[in-house]
Amino acid sequence: MDLETFRKQFQARRWLLIDQVVDVLVEAQEDVYGLISELADQNDKRAATVMVEEMADVLPPFLEGRSRARRLAEQALQKWCEGARGRDEKLAALAQARATIWQLADEAGDEEVSIRAMTRSLDCEERELEYGGAPWSEEIAERYQPTVQERNEQELWRTAGV
Repeated sequence: MDLETFRKQFQARRWLLIDQVVDVLVEAQEDVYGLISELADQNDKRAATVMVEEMADVLPPFLEGRSRARRLAEQALQKWCEGARGRDEKLAALAQARATIWQLADEAGDEEVSIRAMTRSLDCEERELEYGGAPWSEEIAERYQPTVQERNEQELWRTAGV
C-alpha cells in the first residue's frame, strides 16, 4: 500500500467514525432532553439543559451546529466519485450524489436551500466531464475556491495544531 492509498482509506474511515459519533451524540442528547421534563425545579431544568447542550463540545469545531442532513450531504459531495474510473461511471456517480443531496434537502426544513446549493459544484464537474475543462490559467487560479473536503481537511489540521 502506498501513502496515497493509506490517506484515502484513513479519510474514509475518519468520516465514517465522525458521522457515527455525531449520530450517537445526537441520539443521546435527545434521550437526555426527555429526562429534563421530569425535573421539578425550573433552575434545575435550566442547569440540566446547559449540561445537555455541552455534550456537543466533543465535536470538532467545524461540525458544531450542522444538522445531520447537512453532514450527510457534505459526505455525498465529498465521496461522489470514489471508485469511479471512467467518464460514464463518474457521470453516474455524480448523478447519484446529486439525487442523494436533493433528497436530504427535501427533508432538511430550514436548511433546504443551502443544502440544495451544494450541488452547484457538481454542475461544474459534470460540465467538465461532458465538455472538457477550460485550460488552467492564472486568472482561474486566482479565483480558485477550495472544495468542501479541502476546507474540512484544512480545519481538521488547524484544530489538531498541525
